[in-house]
Amino acid sequence: MELKPFLTYEQQVAKLRDDHGLWVPNTASALQCLKLVNYYYLRGYYIHWMDRSQERFLPGVSFEDIWELYQSDRAMRALLYEPLSSIELKVRCAVAYILGQEYGQLGYLDASNFWHAGHHAEFLCELDRQLEASKEPFVAHHRERYYNQFPVWVAIEVMTMGMVSKLLGNMLREDQTKVADLLGLAAGKTAERFVHAASHLRNVCAHHGRLYSRPLNVQCRVLTGDQRALKTLEPAFVPSENSLFAVILAARAMLPLQDHQAMAAGIGDVFAKNPKYEPARVGFPDCWEVVLASRAHNPSKIPRP
Repeated sequence: MELKPFLTYEQQVAKLRDDHGLWVPNTASALQCLKLVNYYYLRGYYIHWMDRSQERFLPGVSFEDIWELYQSDRAMRALLYEPLSSIELKVRCAVAYILGQEYGQLGYLDASNFWHAGHHAEFLCELDRQLEASKEPFVAHHRERYYNQFPVWVAIEVMTMGMVSKLLGNMLREDQTKVADLLGLAAGKTAERFVHAASHLRNVCAHHGRLYSRPLNVQCRVLTGDQRALKTLEPAFVPSENSLFAVILAARAMLPLQDHQAMAAGIGDVFAKNPKYEPARVGFPDCWEVVLASRAHNPSKIPRP
């Protein structure tokens, strides 16, 4: 199949309007929007409003509808970024603390303190690359003053969140449980999965990835308490482990009460300001506010319908 040709901004507007039947009430405004956001990127926000067999927009859909949907998704990414970043800092702190407490400053370098020696060796190679590339003053300080030795609480600060997630996943089960306790979670395996999912979502938000009407690339377990609450409130709803809702439930479990309430309120604002930004398209049930306001470990607090 031949690749599609390059289109100028004016041709992009014309294609949407004339070839696909999109209502474009303000051509000048549409042109400015397409100079800000890639034409192809916007496709993800309107494909569900098209008759795919005809490649035509459904009646009444306007360019403004698409742009407002994009803006709502942008607002969702912005409000999630801060709590996800705070979770990242909390996870770094917890992993470094437990490894330092159990094995000392440099015990994280010893493969015998982890489940899988091969995974640990790969981790050390990646850490060496990060340290070699780092221009941070504290890295130079430890190279010069401490003969290139980096205590775990220093090394953790040059690791990517993906590395921290892998490090946590390779920790001994009892150590994972201690990290989980610091994160407010019941089990170490849950902590590993939640951290991986939260890290992935943070990266999506940081790199302007679309949240709306798409599954995430990682699976995130929904805790038993949340499953019970959903079954009570909305029996027909089956939560997807690849949904934004599943990861937000995981983030809620790792956030202080005040922060998780602020996150829930912000999500509610996004939905309220644009009814076309449908909660179901990011995996949310109708009862999402009640479930998100609760604590998964205490399903008895869920009000019955």
